[in-house]
Amino acid sequence: MLRTSFLIVLSMASLLPAASIVPGEVLIQDSFDRFGDQAQTDLGAPKGKAGSWHRRVPVDKQGKRYENCVVGCRKGVRISYRSGTNPHDTGIWLEDFRLADGCVGIMVGPSLIKGRCATAVVTYRAMSAETGLLSKDAYHVEVGRDWSGETDVRLLYGKEVLMAADVAPTRDEKEAVRVEVRFAGDLHQVFVDGKQVIEAWEFSQGRKAAGRIGFGGFYSSAVYDDFVVHGAKLSAHAASSFPQNKNRFQPLIFQGRPFFPLGNFDRPRAEDAAEWMLAGGNCYVAHLPGMESSTAEREDALRAHNEWAVAHNAAMLVYPKQNGLWAKNGDVGYRPFTAEERIPRQAYLAEVAKSAAKVPSILGYWLLDEPENALYKAYKQWETKRDDGLCEWMVEGMQWTYDTIKENDPERYIMPTIAWYTCYEKLAPLYDVNIPNTYVGKPGEKPFEAPHYNVLYDAAKAADASLVAGKPCFVFMPGTFDVINWGGRPLTKHELRYSMFAPITQGAMGILTWRLGRCTLPYRRAVVYPVMTEVKQFIPWFLGTWEDQKVSSDHDQSTADYLRKFPVRIRLVKDEKLAPMEEVPGVPDCSYCLRRRADGSRILLAVNNRRETQRIVFTFSGIPKLPKQAREMLEYRAVPLEEDRLSDDFAPFAVHVYKF
Repeated sequence: MLRTSFLIVLSMASLLPAASIVPGEVLIQDSFDRFGDQAQTDLGAPKGKAGSWHRRVPVDKQGKRYENCVVGCRKGVRISYRSGTNPHDTGIWLEDFRLADGCVGIMVGPSLIKGRCATAVVTYRAMSAETGLLSKDAYHVEVGRDWSGETDVRLLYGKEVLMAADVAPTRDEKEAVRVEVRFAGDLHQVFVDGKQVIEAWEFSQGRKAAGRIGFGGFYSSAVYDDFVVHGAKLSAHAASSFPQNKNRFQPLIFQGRPFFPLGNFDRPRAEDAAEWMLAGGNCYVAHLPGMESSTAEREDALRAHNEWAVAHNAAMLVYPKQNGLWAKNGDVGYRPFTAEERIPRQAYLAEVAKSAAKVPSILGYWLLDEPENALYKAYKQWETKRDDGLCEWMVEGMQWTYDTIKENDPERYIMPTIAWYTCYEKLAPLYDVNIPNTYVGKPGEKPFEAPHYNVLYDAAKAADASLVAGKPCFVFMPGTFDVINWGGRPLTKHELRYSMFAPITQGAMGILTWRLGRCTLPYRRAVVYPVMTEVKQFIPWFLGTWEDQKVSSDHDQSTADYLRKFPVRIRLVKDEKLAPMEEVPGVPDCSYCLRRRADGSRILLAVNNRRETQRIVFTFSGIPKLPKQAREMLEYRAVPLEEDRLSDDFAPFAVHVYKF
């Protein structure tokens, strides 16, 4: 028929390759032209190796099936519901076909119910036998009946809304709508009448497996036709199209998707690996044997790490132990290697990188550990050139480490720990992403007596340097240890909460703590894993849109002397004296960030940088339809939103996360 021919052309035209998902060959196609005026309950099978269609129809309490709610007729499939009889998410699906990556298109005809549009649903990657909008283990694209708001089309996993879109001010119940869904890896796209309305990345793990596909309606009645399924693959440049490109920093990319690393130096033991994963652990520093080892031993270690990472859905940073990155300088510190001394070490690094380039679970390389602390004593011009001269000397003597890795594994990140914030910018040639570290707390201190605001200041300096140096982002490394021999002390749960969340207010795009191997199992369970779990729940917002410009507070300035004086540099060296203090613009009394998730919800993350309790008032602007209250998610309590303002009490170094 003429209408069908036109729709097939429209379908094929709208399946031209997008920037990030590339459609492939046609796998299944069904025009439903075989159905005439007489309704048929046997829907037969589409073209392709998919088996027959299965139907989901209402069934009353006595077991009577209302077969006429899903029938083939008039060159389509009429899908309707029966009031008061479940299920109301009726439809059809292919039981004998599984698809992981693909493009699914369907035409939703005019509504058969006067006065309201049809709510259409496309379901894919479904694990259960019957697909429907209410199935928990599947993706759903819902085309809403009312297009007057911001949720005209929704992408869901089960009942979890991943993203919503505003398509048009109104929808005509008499007009047909073409819906197409493209999915590959962790990327999902939705098109309505050829126009892309949703592009969303999935941040939860374990949802990429092949599953069933189907379509239908929800409390609605319409005729569906022109069904087509293409294969699909993720473009090599898919992650570069990550939609939050206007943010201050960009996320790391791991296996083709945006990635917020949350983990530790060292991987968990077998006894608590499951707890680590449940707490959101997704990244760790993987130790490799040093130069004294054989090639086979190093490859065996890489293989074992990869197997562990795959089994635990984790990424790893390779830490190649090459007998040190610097040489002993007599009795005075360390120095960079000479050109001759580099030769075997360069060969070792090149071999490690060549092998690692083939390992899919590697995010990058943790190549340098606080090089300033090791080398500054041997720098002969320290007294005259200080930090800038030290950095120039280090880059000259250590650039080979970065270059060697990049020559053999150019796609992975170099992610060292640069120790001094005075060196973050000048040492930028040695890294792609910095992982600065600040550990607070001394033996004998009471909780919150330590200068926790040093964490915030360090993260702010790392952010500034990353921007100036043109780096995509930075990751922060707080301290987590209760077994230590150089004067530190274990943080309480609330102290660690500040150390993990405060850097995120400054733009940190990941948290890796130092170090799990220095944590007893009771400390992991009482402090480390609970705070990791708190961070984990907000990752979809941290990877969302930044809206910091839409909020301000009445504590945006420094009003305490201790927030305006900081050490020139902090050397994390045992028995080392602190550098002199200097007056700086200061850390504000309160730091915060506003993040918007793809589903339209927002979180305001705020931290108190002072040792004293404060009442802080936040004022929002440019956000339409603010609700009457927000929910503080760490304590799970309601907080009023009145006249675009939110006010709350903050204990010393407290962290609050408000969702609305």
